[in-house]
This record gives sequence, C-alpha cells and structure tokens, in this order.
Amino acid sequence: MFLFLPSLNGFQLTRTTRLLLSWRPRSEQFAKWDSATALYDAKTTRRAVLQSMAAISICFKTSPAQSRIEGPELRGLDESTENQPPFVELGDGVKAQEISGGRGASRVEDGSIVSVKYVMRRSNGYFIDASYGFDRFETYSYRAGSGQVVKGFDIAVRGMGIGGRRRFVLPPRLGYVTGTRKNDPGPIPPDFGARRSLASHAKEPLIFEVQVVKIR
Repeated sequence: MFLFLPSLNGFQLTRTTRLLLSWRPRSEQFAKWDSATALYDAKTTRRAVLQSMAAISICFKTSPAQSRIEGPELRGLDESTENQPPFVELGDGVKAQEISGGRGASRVEDGSIVSVKYVMRRSNGYFIDASYGFDRFETYSYRAGSGQVVKGFDIAVRGMGIGGRRRFVLPPRLGYVTGTRKNDPGPIPPDFGARRSLASHAKEPLIFEVQVVKIR
C-alpha cells in the first residue's frame, strides 16, 4: 500500500520516493515457496517451524535468555504437529524430516552435480534467503562431496532423489565456519542484506527446506 504524505512548503513526493515508501521487506514476500512449486502450504510451514524448534531444543542447549527472545516470535503459530514426519539423524548430528523421498533410481552421492531449490531460515522461522525470486535462477547447483557447500548441507541432501523434499536443521559446527563471503562454501546469498543477516546468525542452528530438481 502506498503512503501519501502532504506536501511540505510546496515539496511534492517524487515517484521514486513513493516507491520507497511502499517497499515491503523481502522476508514478507519470500517467506515460503512460491505457489508454482507447492512444496509446503502455510499451515504445514507453521507446524514445521514448531517441530524444527523441538528438534533444535533436543540437539542444542538453549539459554533462558534465548528462550525468552524466541518465545514471543512463535506466539500464535499452529501448535499441531499432526501428520508431520519425525526428525531423524542423517549423520554427524544433522537432523531432517523426510517430506518426500523422490522418484527414480538416481540418488545424490559423491560426485553428483545437484540442482536444488531451497529456503533458509533462522531457528525461530525468520526468513534469510531462498534460491528463487528477485530475478534469480530457480535452482542452486553444486557438486556433492566437493566442498562447494557447507558440510551439513552436503550431508542433508545426500541420498535424496529427484523431486525429493527434506527439511533439516544445520548445526553451526557443520555450517558457515569459514565465513559467509561469496567464495565460501554455500549456499551463500547473493544479496548483501541477506549475506549480512546470515553472517549475524551463522553461529546459530539454521533451518533449510530443500527440494532436489536435477541430478547429473
């Protein structure tokens, strides 16, 4: 919605100023997969965040201060976890929900060139980045086992088939330990604001939602 302000001493708002006033945060626009992919509906996503938080609380010690901060942010979300698959450990402390196993015989293994769609969030569900939107390519590609992605991401996608979907918790020690610069192991957001947000929260558990699009 545009915000119109009265002119001050004859000053009229330019079109650019009005556009800036109408700008909405990226997190609001890209907080979930677009309707074309139809990976998760809004209700499933709310339940998933709560279930992810439960998995994180088991894996990581959370201080009382952190609990107080994150509690209000989750208030009002659907607390039901009905029909949600359990989190299971994939290895080295990475826990994931198997939403869909994928189709065909091909599975992600060392040496596979994988194209995925992903959404990256903080542990409280706040959006950080996605592989689509803002004129970006729809998929993110890398070679499995090559070190092109952070270790936890590599572990989480291993064994998935085409069309497979997983939601996983990335432990900080298997995440962005070398930094969040463009040449560091990914996925690294191309947008400066998203990179800065990731850098600020890289020492926290992160939640990823991933779908495998292609395996070569």
